[in-house]
Amino acid sequence: MGKRDASDLIKRVRFKPRFVFFVLFMLIFIMVFISRCTADNRDTADEKQPGEIIENTDGSGDVQGNADVSENDGTNAQVDNTEKGVYGVFEGALFIGDSRTEGLKLYSGIDNADFFCAKSMTIDKVVDGKKVNVDGQNLSVYDMLSSKQYSKVYICLGINELGWVSIDKFLTEYEELISKIKSAQPGADIYVELLFPVGENRSNSDKTVNNAQIYWYNTNLVELAERNNVKYLNPDKPLINENGALKEEATSDGVHINREYCRIWAEYLAQITY
Repeated sequence: MGKRDASDLIKRVRFKPRFVFFVLFMLIFIMVFISRCTADNRDTADEKQPGEIIENTDGSGDVQGNADVSENDGTNAQVDNTEKGVYGVFEGALFIGDSRTEGLKLYSGIDNADFFCAKSMTIDKVVDGKKVNVDGQNLSVYDMLSSKQYSKVYICLGINELGWVSIDKFLTEYEELISKIKSAQPGADIYVELLFPVGENRSNSDKTVNNAQIYWYNTNLVELAERNNVKYLNPDKPLINENGALKEEATSDGVHINREYCRIWAEYLAQITY
């Protein structure tokens, strides 16, 4: 390129400031757009991780998870319990369960009952005396049953047992737990909570944790409750959609209940307790 050509090019660029401003504007716009997309992706990942279901690899069929505790701060101190009148029925009650019950403890606002629950909990672990952290103490269900008199005992177990080879073991262990509760708490009302369904996507994609299997387990739980002269409750009415699956807005993973619907679950459970 000759000096004349170079001089002409400089003049063309120099006397077209609009072009320069346009290029600078586009560069800035692209940089801002990339920055925002990166931040959105990072936020989405942070939101999904705490509530994801971590499938077990030991073949036990346990549904492991964090009870949908994406907002979990380790306590329920942030829960403003405005439903004490509704929750009066839970006074002196004991809830026995897995990660779903753990969500109930954290987010429902029930503060007049005791909870024995943990993620991946199964009926055989309860019966075998597995200890969990209860208000800073490692206790088995038997420790709790012998510590005070309970008015009611709610049992909500079974979602992690859907993959067991035989339902018979589940039912045998369940009856043994009922028998031991009766022995330790002869004056308490015992309630078998039927399993509420999972979301449609989870049900359609999972050969083990699906609503057909849950229906089969619930049918057997009703018969078990009647056979053992205890009460059973079906708390799923406000939690399910028109197809009988867990509502999409009630869960982030198709299995565990979120903060809003833990309150709805608790309020309905209080209404149907008899």
